[in-house]
Amino acid sequence: LGEKADLSSLVNSFHALTKSSKVRFHHLSTKEFKAVISSAVGGNEEFVTLFTDDVRKVWTSPKQIANLTTRVKWSEFPYSKVKEEEILFALANFARSGVGFEFVENPHFENFFRLIAPDYTNFNKDDLIKCW
Repeated sequence: LGEKADLSSLVNSFHALTKSSKVRFHHLSTKEFKAVISSAVGGNEEFVTLFTDDVRKVWTSPKQIANLTTRVKWSEFPYSKVKEEEILFALANFARSGVGFEFVENPHFENFFRLIAPDYTNFNKDDLIKCW
């Protein structure tokens, strides 16, 4: 990955998610969504910013893809100590923020999240409801 972050796959996946669920563009900057990303990257704030705020920037101005230089330590990616229970709780909290539980089964969400956390186990809406 080097020093350049090509976020186009993340942008495309999130864009498709917004067209097929209650998840919207503004959710990228909500504390609930950032908590989901944080749980997948071990709390690394640089990665949280990259996968939320920087994805928003690239979405609104695709030319930024070529100029987006990151200082994140790619040697720490992907985060290998993902705690599935922590992710599940964060996903349930995000669902309760108004997007509903179905998003977690959306293939575009699964693709987006797998780019961030390749070892992610797909949860279903029943898993999230149990955390209610």
